[in-house]
Amino acid sequence: MAAQAVSYLKWNLLAIPFTLTSMILAGAFNGAGATLYNMFIMGAATWGIRLPLAYGLGHFFMDSAEGIWIAMFCSQIIQSLTLLYFYTFKNWQRFAMIKKRNENKCQGIRMTLEFEPISLDRQKEYHASIKGCPQLVTSDFSFANIFGWCEHYGLEWAFHKDVCFIRQTKPEVIYWAPVGPWKKYDWKNCCAMRESKTFTRVPEELAKLWQEAYGDEITVTENRDHWDYLYSINDLVTLKGKKFHKKKNLLNQFKKKYLYQYESMGPECVEEVLEMQDEWYKWYEENNPSEALKAENRAITRVLHNIDQICGLTGATLRVEGKVIAYTVAEPICNDTLVIHFEKGDIRYKGVYQAINQMFLENEAEDYAYVNREQDLGDEGLRKAKLSYNPSFFLKKYEATIG
Repeated sequence: MAAQAVSYLKWNLLAIPFTLTSMILAGAFNGAGATLYNMFIMGAATWGIRLPLAYGLGHFFMDSAEGIWIAMFCSQIIQSLTLLYFYTFKNWQRFAMIKKRNENKCQGIRMTLEFEPISLDRQKEYHASIKGCPQLVTSDFSFANIFGWCEHYGLEWAFHKDVCFIRQTKPEVIYWAPVGPWKKYDWKNCCAMRESKTFTRVPEELAKLWQEAYGDEITVTENRDHWDYLYSINDLVTLKGKKFHKKKNLLNQFKKKYLYQYESMGPECVEEVLEMQDEWYKWYEENNPSEALKAENRAITRVLHNIDQICGLTGATLRVEGKVIAYTVAEPICNDTLVIHFEKGDIRYKGVYQAINQMFLENEAEDYAYVNREQDLGDEGLRKAKLSYNPSFFLKKYEATIG
């Protein structure tokens, strides 16, 4: 009897590391809800290895209880190693946990969004998504904007049921508002939304739809720094009344003082515009260095290099004595609205910004009612300048968190 006890303790002590490993890994699977792994692995180890091996060793080969202890030891090794293999190489985290957690929330739209870098190849598909939006789209989602800034922000997109999902990967992962027929989409049962959780640049109408769909599950916060400024094109062309007196005075001074030439922008003048942009950037960086300025310069260069490949992109230049002293780059974002992406001028020419602004709208925007001059990003100087042009209205944007 004493010999059997010693034998049992010996084999049991040897098995302890494997027993503990099995207990820890089985606990992990149970916690995740992947209980089928435990059932099959432990069941197979017990019924397929331990019992047959114990019967064979204990009754036929060794004819002693030690054969049973050896069988238990061997089955424990195989069981722990099998659990370790599944823990290391199998996607056990999604085996049952996600299904249980979302079984009452994600019954309608279960899909994996396949994100890819933003490219010129799918811009027509993206424009179709923009046209499906029930609200006037904000400047963030114009194609030239996401294409120009895609390297800086690491922007990617994925398409599902006419809706384009946009993901920013730099400096951290955050999702932009989806673009498309918002009212037709089943937001409440969209698992991708719940998994993405945090969204930025959310237009006002979409924020309201999400609040209706998610109720107390969603937190929506207004972001004033991202509001778009929209202006009447007629107001900015005619500059009538006291509120535009200073702007019109500067425009008239420019016209009287300089022998200028206005031209629509095309691929043939891009190199000259890039030269002017390079001069502007170097001067401005010397006086106001910032990472944001560098990023904008890269975005401008990227857009201008592809001006003939971006659908609908337009622009204009101002020259004095043959040299480009100002330029603007714009894009139609819907049937009645243009968005100004970039507008730069040499401030040594007084009134240059008032001139390029007014002349571009007068010559290129006759088919549109409004011009979107984007957001101020919380810059007080920029906010003051944008407000001085007397915006007709704002496009509000929000931050949203689900869960």
